[in-house]
Amino acid sequence: MSAIETADAKTPRFVTVQEAARTLAVCDKTILRMIKSKDIVSIKVGNRWRVNIDDFLKKGVR
Repeated sequence: MSAIETADAKTPRFVTVQEAARTLAVCDKTILRMIKSKDIVSIKVGNRWRVNIDDFLKKGVR
């Protein structure tokens, strides 16, 4: 099971750029462009981005 499937409903689910891209069937670069343009909620952990997948899916970006 991935992090996308295991988090409880109240906890925001932040996933890697790669996991978000795989879930949405898009390229990693597409997710990074969306982060840069602030189209999706994300945080930076160290030098890597994490995407709030719940917020992303709610917006209907899919």
